[in-house]
Amino acid sequence: MQVQGRGFRWGVYGVLTLVIVAGLGLSAFMANKAENFGKALRPLLNVNLPAYEHLAEFEHAVLLYQLALNKYATQSIDHDRFVMLTTNQREDMKRGLEILLRDFPGHTDVAPIRAASSRLLPLAGRLDGMLADPTNAGSGTRDLLQQANRYTNDIRDQLVQLKHDATTGLEQAQALTHTNIESMSRLVHAYTLLTLAASLFMMYHVRARLRSEHQLAIQASHDPLTDLANRRSFERRLRHIKGQPHTLALGMIDRFDRVVGGLGYTFADRLMREIAQRVRAAAEQHGGEVFRLDGATLAVLYRGKEASTAPGTAASNAAKTAASTAAGAESHTVASMVGGAGATPDALETLREAMRRPFRFGKHEVFPSLSLGSADYPAQCSDVGQLLTHADAALRAAREAGGDIVIPYSDAISQQTRHNLHREAQLAHALERDELVLHYQPQERLDGSGLAGFEALLRWRHGDALIPPAEFIPIAEESGLIIPIGAWVLEQACRQARLWQELAPDRPLVVAVNISPRQFGHPDFLNRVSGILAETGVDPTRIELEITESMLMQDHGRSEHLLRALRELRLQLAIDDFGTGYSSLAYLKRFPVDKLKIDQSFIRSLRPGGNDAAIVRAMINMAHHLGLRVIAEGVETATQREWLRDWGCDEIQGYWYGKPMPAESAGFFITEAPASA
Repeated sequence: MQVQGRGFRWGVYGVLTLVIVAGLGLSAFMANKAENFGKALRPLLNVNLPAYEHLAEFEHAVLLYQLALNKYATQSIDHDRFVMLTTNQREDMKRGLEILLRDFPGHTDVAPIRAASSRLLPLAGRLDGMLADPTNAGSGTRDLLQQANRYTNDIRDQLVQLKHDATTGLEQAQALTHTNIESMSRLVHAYTLLTLAASLFMMYHVRARLRSEHQLAIQASHDPLTDLANRRSFERRLRHIKGQPHTLALGMIDRFDRVVGGLGYTFADRLMREIAQRVRAAAEQHGGEVFRLDGATLAVLYRGKEASTAPGTAASNAAKTAASTAAGAESHTVASMVGGAGATPDALETLREAMRRPFRFGKHEVFPSLSLGSADYPAQCSDVGQLLTHADAALRAAREAGGDIVIPYSDAISQQTRHNLHREAQLAHALERDELVLHYQPQERLDGSGLAGFEALLRWRHGDALIPPAEFIPIAEESGLIIPIGAWVLEQACRQARLWQELAPDRPLVVAVNISPRQFGHPDFLNRVSGILAETGVDPTRIELEITESMLMQDHGRSEHLLRALRELRLQLAIDDFGTGYSSLAYLKRFPVDKLKIDQSFIRSLRPGGNDAAIVRAMINMAHHLGLRVIAEGVETATQREWLRDWGCDEIQGYWYGKPMPAESAGFFITEAPASA
């Protein structure tokens, strides 16, 4: 989206200011011109035009006076008519002469008019007297009329000059008026052009603003990275499906955080865009709408028959995958969820198929998978708001089952989710209520020296019930409560080890403490361990930290650095559940560990000549070649103990030697340990 900068905004303000200032300036200019018009036209209206009219009236009176003389001399009018006409015209001439003196004060042409008029006016009386005496009528009358004609022409000649002067004033006023009108017209045209330019500029700005607002509206409803509709659009879409059958599938990209951590955000963004394109193409084949809810979570909404279920084999396969990837009670729970969920939507299988092809970017090739959880509306929920909750619960079950699986929602999933939330709330108060306690399971040396130490095992007694670790440890790990709980376990184990150190100072008994993945990955883990050792005053050589091989391999560079720092604190280090992970021998020989702990899954079905026996003997030999001690857990029979001793195993732990017990019972175990065979 093109965002208009500060300079562009100031340009808009500048244009608007220019238009306003120009309008005000034009108004002021036109007001000034109007005032000048008034000043210019005032003499024209008040002096020049009336004076011009007065000249015409005076000339008319003179001509009528002369005409009366001529008519009377030729006897065209009688005496009474002549007297009336000459009397009226004489009055008009006198009045006109006074007006001329007023209109043209000091004008050189007014005096000759006045003189000629004074000589013309008496001629009427003289003509009347001549015509009354017939003896003098002849030549005297002609001479008088000639005089009258001469005086009239003199007056008219002077009037012509006065008219010329008046006309010149009128022409000057007209020229001034024309000039002012032209200047005003030019300014009005200029202002019109300026207004037109400003209007065009504002139209462009408004268009750019509308385009920007449109782009902002798109960005407000779409994810800028993938161009998929975002969470706000998804929530708005959900509100409009009320009463219409829909299937919602929530998908999460498995191990996407590893891509970010290993290849960087730029590569992860490219991968996310490519995944979004594939998922959108696969979803649109079945009429699905795709949304990106957050970092690695996508939502696909299918409507009506497009979300029809596929054959039940898909769900059966999902159940088998879930059961095979989970362990213990957790595996049984997930498998039961899937088994009761019904058929997997065929459209969701298309989504998973789209992810099976590798993603290639340059020299990198990535194989991400997609965990999917689905829920149907209104078949599985009466409220649209519950649809997202149910689909999220199914997605969580899919991820807990190991990922790359489709799990439809079922009531069992909902019950398990509510149970876990309830357990999490109870577990949050377990420390403050002193409900957590440590039990200690003894470990035996197979060289005949007896007790080697104990493993500290966490127990939670809530009310009258003893909650199994397999139930609450995963909840603590997922919720983050394992951080304070793990610190408490380590502190209590160190305090107990300090007491046993004082009880049996000559016996190098070791207390083993399990470290969770979140503990080991916490940036403050080393400082916490160091602080606990200093606070409890225990001999660090009496504490053994058990870390799984999968934890070490997540970031082997950091793991190696951290293990060496723990070794500098003189702690003993063991790799727990050895054989169940994917550790590399190349890295294993670099890690500064003291002991390998063979997982009980290899001991449970141990028998000579079997595969487990071959694996156990190989692990013992390999560990000894690396200079490491070996302890086997889950030893429950004397026969298993004898086999392990014959194969060179250093230590054992299991029900045969001792069950987990409170610290008080373990204390008696130190002083009265069972004899070793």
